[in-house]
Amino acid sequence: MIETALSLLDYISVLAPPVFSRPVGVTPVKDIMSYYTSSYDPRTGLSHPLESLMLPSHYRQPVPTLATFRNVQVNRHHEPVSWPLVIGYDPLINRILIRGRSGSYNCVICLSDDSSSGGLCVPTPRCTHVRSICPACRTQYLNNMICVQGLTRVSCPQNGCHQYFSEADIERWGDSASKSRYHYLIGIRRTALESLRNVQAAATPRNKRADEQASAEYIRVYTKPCPSCAAPIAKYDDGCDHMKCAPPGGCGFEFCWLCLCDFEPIRQDGNHRHESFCKHYRAIER
Repeated sequence: MIETALSLLDYISVLAPPVFSRPVGVTPVKDIMSYYTSSYDPRTGLSHPLESLMLPSHYRQPVPTLATFRNVQVNRHHEPVSWPLVIGYDPLINRILIRGRSGSYNCVICLSDDSSSGGLCVPTPRCTHVRSICPACRTQYLNNMICVQGLTRVSCPQNGCHQYFSEADIERWGDSASKSRYHYLIGIRRTALESLRNVQAAATPRNKRADEQASAEYIRVYTKPCPSCAAPIAKYDDGCDHMKCAPPGGCGFEFCWLCLCDFEPIRQDGNHRHESFCKHYRAIER
């Protein structure tokens, strides 16, 4: 009921902006309706009828007879199906009340009413407010939210509504570009979530222990400890056997990969400094 009364304030601001350039001492319709809505008690309804408000002379030609909003009946879309108002003779009030009584609403996007847009509808099947958007604007709204802003969760454009368009809603009312872009974004999102789950699973203590065991096995099979500092060192298959424990992390010691002998004596004295089992060993000729 209060929503119905508040909707009249919207009609006033749209239909009758000149009323605010009134003579001094004339109460604007918006003040009257503010008084009317401020008297609403959700437990008991309106505590006093609008007839008890003292209207200025501008609105008593004659005074319109208005019933309370206590008996207003609304349907499941909060649209008035009965309006117990006896319309008076003031032209401005007539325009406002007739507009509300006819159940006419405006599109929140293009601001056209339901008579000029071919009929308004609720944005999603789960919305409980009045019809507030025309079909063409709903399609364009989905296109803007999905294709331009890249959203996969599109909310209802009605202010204060917290419903979202489902995938079925987008399939039903979106254009081809919106649907194609939506499925593309959803695919990226699902791939990212799957990758995140894999990373989180790999970070569990059980998987961490398995990784550490695999690393230790690789070091044992494919590396040799530096003869000087015992740091693990790996060699490419086609690399030279002259190795160096390179810094940072290494001590700089040079050695033979096959026999682990210090390479400095080999450099100074010759290959007889290798171990005898090393393929680089050369005995001294006498």
